[in-house]
Amino acid sequence: MTDTATTIPADPVMFRRSFAGLPECVADAREFLADCLAGTAWPIDEVVLAADELVTNAVRHSRSGGPGGKFDVRLRIKPACMVQVEICDQGPLPSPTAAAPEYRCEGGLGLPIVKALSDEDGEYTDRLTGFHITWFRILQRPAAAAAQGACTPEGQTTS
Repeated sequence: MTDTATTIPADPVMFRRSFAGLPECVADAREFLADCLAGTAWPIDEVVLAADELVTNAVRHSRSGGPGGKFDVRLRIKPACMVQVEICDQGPLPSPTAAAPEYRCEGGLGLPIVKALSDEDGEYTDRLTGFHITWFRILQRPAAAAAQGACTPEGQTTS
């Protein structure tokens, strides 16, 4: 009898799509991410909500929201380890800061929401393109990781 085991791919699965920098394209970005994550064990609602906040910031607070502007959404899934979303806008405008939110004002809660929903987040400017990139990462929860194989700090899976 041959012992067969399901092998979890070590390489990440990646998806990328460009969108026009229009407010109505924020919904298209949400739908893109939900479609990519459909059928997975990842928390789709949390991923989509956090990404929605970053996409909205890209459209409202960067050159992506100007005439002819665009933004990219990149999704990286490392099975049994993590999901990472990057929003690439056409900066460089000053990025919003995660100052103390004012709950009676409209806006200003996007980055605190991303921080609350994700395990890691950050931003940087791509030196080659000048694009401003904001990202977040959600790590596999211990119970789910144990069911699918453990994840080492380097993001590699083990059985």
